[in-house]
Amino acid sequence: MNSLIVQDTKDGAILTVHIQPKASTTECVGIHGDALKIRVAAPPVDGAANDELIRFLARTLSLPLAAVHIESGISGRHKRVRLRGVMADRVIARLMQKGPDRMKRSIAYLVCGMFLLSACSSARPVLYPNEHMQSVGKEAAGQDIEDCKKLAESAGAEEGRGKAGRVATGTVVGGGVGAAAGAVGGAISGGVGRGSMIGAASGAVWGLLTGLYHAFAGPSQPNQAYTNFVNRCLQEKGYEVTGWQ
Repeated sequence: MNSLIVQDTKDGAILTVHIQPKASTTECVGIHGDALKIRVAAPPVDGAANDELIRFLARTLSLPLAAVHIESGISGRHKRVRLRGVMADRVIARLMQKGPDRMKRSIAYLVCGMFLLSACSSARPVLYPNEHMQSVGKEAAGQDIEDCKKLAESAGAEEGRGKAGRVATGTVVGGGVGAAAGAVGGAISGGVGRGSMIGAASGAVWGLLTGLYHAFAGPSQPNQAYTNFVNRCLQEKGYEVTGWQ
């Protein structure tokens, strides 16, 4: 899910949806442009479709009705919905667990696409415009940043190690949760081992995708050893680093 569809804020997530009213059942069916497409089993009359959308999201995300609020698009099909008390990675997790297969595939493609796009970009140090910075100019400062980053890499400081660790952790945790859930379901149906195996596999996929989202869609910073090295290099050249973004 890209950053236009679901975004973190200080008091919860903002979800962009595109609804199709008068459906036979209320369900998520995939991605529509920059929004999650939801079919709503209610007509667009007297707020009925909006009420059904709120009930569906509250039920799917295990939120109270009061935590779901349509911020814009009340009278249209394209809406922005505030989800208080839940973060974007949790929204993805719940949709992956409860949505139909076609929607899961759409989310998976978007999350993996987001991974590929993020691989092409990286955080950079922000330089204070001190006397040295102003004397050399932005172009020379930019080249000095690249030189310091290459020097850090040649010294063995890896920029992206922190992201990989978060993705791996999400995959392992997802597999464990899936195995436990699968074992419970298997015990009920008489196939504990098989249930654990299936649950672990699906849980690992869920963990991988949410791990990718958490690592790449949210605020991302290189690991500390890398930033410390680059900061020290730039300071020795006369720059003042205020932070990374």
